[in-house]
Amino acid sequence: MLLLVFSPLGSDAGKGNRNWLTLGPVTLQPSEFAKLSLVIVGSSYLAARREDLGQLKHLLPYLVIYAVPVILIIAQGDLGTVTIIAAIMFAQMWAFGIRLRHLLALLVVAAAGVSVAVMTQPSRMRRVMLFLHPTDSPEASQQPLSAIFALASGGWWGVGIGASRQKWGGLYDGAQNDYVFAVLGEEMGLVGTIAVIVLFTLLAWVGIRVAMRSESQFSRVLAVSISAWTAIQAIMNMGVALDLFPVFGVPLPFISIGGSALISNLVAAGLLMSCARREKAARRYLDASRRSGAPRVTTVVDGGRHG
Repeated sequence: MLLLVFSPLGSDAGKGNRNWLTLGPVTLQPSEFAKLSLVIVGSSYLAARREDLGQLKHLLPYLVIYAVPVILIIAQGDLGTVTIIAAIMFAQMWAFGIRLRHLLALLVVAAAGVSVAVMTQPSRMRRVMLFLHPTDSPEASQQPLSAIFALASGGWWGVGIGASRQKWGGLYDGAQNDYVFAVLGEEMGLVGTIAVIVLFTLLAWVGIRVAMRSESQFSRVLAVSISAWTAIQAIMNMGVALDLFPVFGVPLPFISIGGSALISNLVAAGLLMSCARREKAARRYLDASRRSGAPRVTTVVDGGRHG
């Protein structure tokens, strides 16, 4: 699917990056499914080679698994998705117990690669400079400023669902994706944004808890990968809306517009639930439920009395 993006079926969907496949009335973003695929394939590879990955030569095939889609996505111009994929890879390796010196070496290489990708692309460099110096070009930095206005005007309880003003003005198309958290803040206020943050935190905590209780190496690495993917992507999206980061162009999981991202996130959530069902305590509960059989139903009548 990533290769087909470079065929006549590929398009930029008006966003600048050539990330989409147009198949008649259906538009897909293959890079979103690449995240899901790497979560599964990477976890499976590590779990199947537990005894071999202490040496760097056995780690190289794993890095190649990630390098191929990363190169294709960089060629499409999507550095934000590459950052998320790198975070998934480092989370998998950390959960598996890869040596710290290998992780640090890869981190240095990844940081250098991101720096080169930013400095060699004028549009990316412009985003960074606008983040560092937002007042130098007020017109170009309209969305970040509008996001702050939206969050500030929301107050404690917000202006009401659907009543956001900034989504019709300064945020325009970003209100559905990069800056959807700012719209939530304007419409639901501080209480609503904190609720969203708490829900993402709870999901990450549940994933880590599942990983710690899993007996299978595959389930453990898979749960950590999904948790890291969801949490880091949420932090990056919300950080952009709060003007803590430059624009990455990554969606807020489960909330931003985009069918490919939503399907990928939902499948990942289903995989996490599957890992939870395989915990020892969960298996005992399910076994006990099966042995107890169907519940008995008792019908109560008036005992034959008539008024």
